[in-house]
Amino acid sequence: MINNRKTKINKKASPQEKDTSISNIIERNQFILEGTNDGIWDWNLQNGEYFFSSKEETVSQPSRKIDSLEGWKNLLHPEDKVKAVNILEDYLVKKVGIYQNIYRIKKSDKEYRWVLSRGRIQMDQSGKPLRIAGLHIDITEEMESKNKMNQQLYQLAYYDPLTDLPNKAKLNVEFEAMYDLNKSDQKVAIFYIDLDNFRYINNLVGYELGNEVIKNISKKLKEKLNKKFVLGRDSEEEFILLLFYDHERDLYKEANEVLKIFRYNQFLTGHQICITASIGIALCPEHAPTFNGLLEYADTALYYAKIKGKNQFRIYQESMREFAYKETSYMHDINEALQTEAFCMYYQPILETVKEELVGFEALIRWNDAQRGFISPCEFIPIAEKTGQILQLEKQIFEAVFKQVEHWKKQTNKRFFVSINLSPKGLINKGLVSFLEALVKKYYVEPSDIILEITETTLLEGIEETLAVFDLLKQKGFIIALDDFGTGYSSLNYLKELPISKLKLDKSFIDSLLVSEKDQYITESIIELCHRMNLKVVAEGVECEEQRDILLKLNCDLMQGYFYCKPKPVAELGSWIK
Repeated sequence: MINNRKTKINKKASPQEKDTSISNIIERNQFILEGTNDGIWDWNLQNGEYFFSSKEETVSQPSRKIDSLEGWKNLLHPEDKVKAVNILEDYLVKKVGIYQNIYRIKKSDKEYRWVLSRGRIQMDQSGKPLRIAGLHIDITEEMESKNKMNQQLYQLAYYDPLTDLPNKAKLNVEFEAMYDLNKSDQKVAIFYIDLDNFRYINNLVGYELGNEVIKNISKKLKEKLNKKFVLGRDSEEEFILLLFYDHERDLYKEANEVLKIFRYNQFLTGHQICITASIGIALCPEHAPTFNGLLEYADTALYYAKIKGKNQFRIYQESMREFAYKETSYMHDINEALQTEAFCMYYQPILETVKEELVGFEALIRWNDAQRGFISPCEFIPIAEKTGQILQLEKQIFEAVFKQVEHWKKQTNKRFFVSINLSPKGLINKGLVSFLEALVKKYYVEPSDIILEITETTLLEGIEETLAVFDLLKQKGFIIALDDFGTGYSSLNYLKELPISKLKLDKSFIDSLLVSEKDQYITESIIELCHRMNLKVVAEGVECEEQRDILLKLNCDLMQGYFYCKPKPVAELGSWIK
């Protein structure tokens, strides 16, 4: 009995019996699989027949019998066919492990379904493959969800969410796809565009409307620029253009066209907002053969365009890199000078015109660097403003001036006012008013001893913010003055809107008094207008007796200049004051 059992157990089944056995297994498991999205498949490698369960028919609708591998191939999605066939053939060669394949298979003429196909190979005693059998799992919903997520990730990775423009990473891909280093006649330029003073627009209208401005700018750029350009957005206020061009004259033409888009268009309905842009341009292959290399040079040219006045374009030159390096060096040295309080104050006397009596001073910052010697404020002030170091610098200036005013009061028993130039960043600094109030309490100084000067060009960048701060400062007792009057284009409007008590005539007016009778008439009119508005007029840059005599005749209130005294350190002013 035992031997008979052993014989029965060890009896080898023939290939035909095995084939029937697997078919029976398929039949037995159909009922189990009806509640799932799975289907059983069985491919006979001996005769090429392909069987699958009735559940599999929910995935594919041909007859249950596919006569050959080609029949299966014909059901595959064209984009998946090569990969799916390669995976299957590779498994047939290796004959080890679990077969697994993911592809789309045709369900109807217009619909494909994603399936996960898994199975295992069966071989005879000699290792010859007989069949592969396994499961098809319908994973359409999972794959569509994954593809949607991948598309979203791709959108986030390569496109700006506000404007739907390509971002810097996508532009890099576009550049590499379009530019062929082997073509010596192919010329590409990168335009790096930065909106001038855009932070003031955000402060003026708010970030929501600021975003509308950005969207309208991108829309206008796409409308106006020809197909030579590939447009993208880098950051909040920066755009990038790729341009394929033939001649250098094309660069100048296209750059001017871009600037015109900003100069002659309104980007926010109902708001008279003037927007300009600066552009830095780098060329390939002259400056760099790669996108990131070009962008670096274009950024240097953009920085140079900003420093030189904005609202313009500059093509990169080697001297610009040296200029940028010098600026970076200055930034480090300014920071060190702030820490060691290496800056010092000079003061230029201001006199009453008729009596020629000393009534005040203008405070002027000076920097005597150990390596460079005396450095002009025209060099380091713009850098300090750009980096934000101006705020700390102005705090040191205010502290020094308040302390000096107190010292002069105690030493001379007289009150001298001191004028201090205020930067745009200082004006919109929320802590300015409280800081000045703290200094008034700390030193023996009245708010009216301090005159805060702001220039017309500064007002052009943010007059709305300035008005609010000036109103508060005037309420606290500080005196407000408008400096460099006559260099802007809307001065009369400022006289009406600003809470000023003094007006300083720009030196250019004073210089022309001796050579132009018309300028004398203009100066006289300005002085008369100011007097009607209860404003005092200060003439700066008085350098000779003839200028003084004319200003005296024109009833100018106050004067300062080299004719009386150059700016001096405090140590040299003592005897002059006496």
